[in-house]
Amino acid sequence: QLHAKVGTPPTVNNALYKPAQGTESGNPTIIIGDGDGTILRNLPLDSDVVQHEAGHHVIFRHLTSTEGDSLVLHEGLADFFVFAFSGDACLGESICPDDTNACWPPGGPNTCLRSADNNYAIDDPAFSPSYPPHLVGQVISGLLWDLYAYYSHELDDIAVLTFKAIPFLREESTFHDFFV
Repeated sequence: QLHAKVGTPPTVNNALYKPAQGTESGNPTIIIGDGDGTILRNLPLDSDVVQHEAGHHVIFRHLTSTEGDSLVLHEGLADFFVFAFSGDACLGESICPDDTNACWPPGGPNTCLRSADNNYAIDDPAFSPSYPPHLVGQVISGLLWDLYAYYSHELDDIAVLTFKAIPFLREESTFHDFFV
């Protein structure tokens, strides 16, 4: 049973999934910050944020590591499921204040916290270990979004295929495991 609460994860501008063994209650929990209104805002009210964190819960049943490549896979897959559910390649539009640099394009209209509509590639500098896992995860979500756009134009087909593939991932998976 997944629990959700508004609280303060490591920062007020964040949301966090904690598996059962990481909580005092013994229940998997999503903790969502309110946002500070300057960098991000109204996180608990945005369905993309809640769905992304719930996606981690589904993924964690098989991919239990949240380190290195596994963490990037978690972020990219959780984002993709939000994109697939909404049919929109832009995540978190409502949490981006107009003048924030946390969203793309910075300070522009219709900003996204993250987007699957990107041209990142496996040899892109975004794969640098120094980049945040959410940013690098856009390579994964972008690849899955491109599969939808190129091959099927049926988002449900790619989402179901992706969902059915998750059990084939190891507890600690690499990019190679994902691509295989």
